[in-house]
Amino acid sequence: MFLGRADRQVKLRGFRIELEEVEAALQAVEGVRNAIVGVEQRADGGDRLVADVVPLDPADRDDPVVFRSALRGSLLRTLPDYMVPSEIRLHADLPLGVTGKVDRARVLAEAGITR
Repeated sequence: MFLGRADRQVKLRGFRIELEEVEAALQAVEGVRNAIVGVEQRADGGDRLVADVVPLDPADRDDPVVFRSALRGSLLRTLPDYMVPSEIRLHADLPLGVTGKVDRARVLAEAGITR
């Protein structure tokens, strides 16, 4: 049985992507408190990168179009375009596990994402 890679490397549209690298780039953007990245399977069978982001300023959730646009612009300055998430979902907070780290599995499962 194949369980997948332990290092969270994925292959999307022929490119190998380290999800931790995308998360680090997101968390380095001014105005981002926390972020995780996963791969969502679309209905047409394709995959896409999605990010769940917690803005530092709650007001940024009130104007998500501007915040997401600024986030994408920042990411495009540091990452190749194929590593920029197709969708950025904003949250007030991300659930934490018993260790105090983001409960990645719970966030992704709630969004219907498998990896």
